[in-house]
Amino acid sequence: MNAPRLTAAVTALACAASIALAGPITPPPGPVSSTPGPEPRIAVNATNTPGAANSLYRITQPGSYYLTGNVTGVVGKHGIEINASGVTLDLNGFDVVGVAAMGAFDGVTSDSSSLSNVEVKNGSVRNWGDKGVDFSSGTSRTITVTGVRAGGNVATGIAVGEASIVSGCTSSLNGGTGITAGTGSVIIGCTSTANTAFGISASTGCKITACNAFDNGGTGIFGSAGSSVINCVAHSNDGIGIEVGFGVTVADCSAAYNGSHGFEASNASTITNCAAIASGGSGFFAYNNIIIRGCSIDSQTNCTIEDCLVTSNTLDGIECGAYSVVRNNNCRGNGADAGVGAGIHATANDARIEGNYCSANDVGIDVDGAENVIVRNTCGNNTQNFNFVANNIYGVIVDRTAPATAAVAGNAAAGTVGSTDSNANIAN
Repeated sequence: MNAPRLTAAVTALACAASIALAGPITPPPGPVSSTPGPEPRIAVNATNTPGAANSLYRITQPGSYYLTGNVTGVVGKHGIEINASGVTLDLNGFDVVGVAAMGAFDGVTSDSSSLSNVEVKNGSVRNWGDKGVDFSSGTSRTITVTGVRAGGNVATGIAVGEASIVSGCTSSLNGGTGITAGTGSVIIGCTSTANTAFGISASTGCKITACNAFDNGGTGIFGSAGSSVINCVAHSNDGIGIEVGFGVTVADCSAAYNGSHGFEASNASTITNCAAIASGGSGFFAYNNIIIRGCSIDSQTNCTIEDCLVTSNTLDGIECGAYSVVRNNNCRGNGADAGVGAGIHATANDARIEGNYCSANDVGIDVDGAENVIVRNTCGNNTQNFNFVANNIYGVIVDRTAPATAAVAGNAAAGTVGSTDSNANIAN
């Protein structure tokens, strides 16, 4: 064989060998996926996060941490202690659970008084001897707790400091308050039920949105001065349904079957489009200079109460003090069971009560003070429709309790109100 032919043969064999070693060039069916790399987060365990004298596990460096299994407490120790800012702890769906007679220790906590930028999420924290999740000490702030279920703890379920967020959490059967938050915090989409004290309690300048407080031993939802409570429900709490401090906005909320007032508001607050039903006290109890629309009320001086539905409260539906305006409200069934409540009860002087409808109450409109103006109201089917002391100003009261009017069929009929006075009050 000459040299050129030998070279060609060797080249052909080399190519064939190369093809055989390379394998098939057609990729297998299905999507192409990357090869998993190492877990970038840090597992919580005795090696990575060794505990201290008072904790099972202790996180001392910033970073992202996660559980690989349930954590069961021991007597005399916190579960997981976070003593570094800039930490995210993913409970990873696992249970952090205390044990009997363990002492006053928390499930997830910190002994730092100035913690910040910490998040705890996605798991259960229950049955601890003090709080479930506690980041409320000192000046701790910017704490986020998301998707945590806190239950059966001896004290508060979830407690955070200033400028923090509690989102999508449940807190139940705790021996203290369900959820507490420091100044400037946000509590959103949370449920707090069957706690011994308050359901939800927020400090000054907080926002409480889309939360539910049910069957708690104290107030259902409390917002301190300068806060807002929006789109919340307080149901069957032993105390007040929704209680707020100075200058608070409350809107689109419902309070039903609470042991005390449905709503209680302090000075300079605004309450709109709310409903108070079957309260053990009054529907709403408000202090000075309150604007209330779309609600049911018990109020003090200088309040404006408009377009409210007030029903089935044990005491008065609306109680107003001096210099108040009570207008265009619907008050029904208040005080009827106990016989001690009115649809509208004016307790002082110089209020204006106008255009309201009061039905099936113990008293429709009850006025105990002088110099009040009562015009254009309709009261029907109350035990007593109108009850005024002397020296008030009111439009004529027309008795239409037995109207005896003809039927109407067509496009015209004579009026049957019984008065042409535009300020007349109607009893029907």
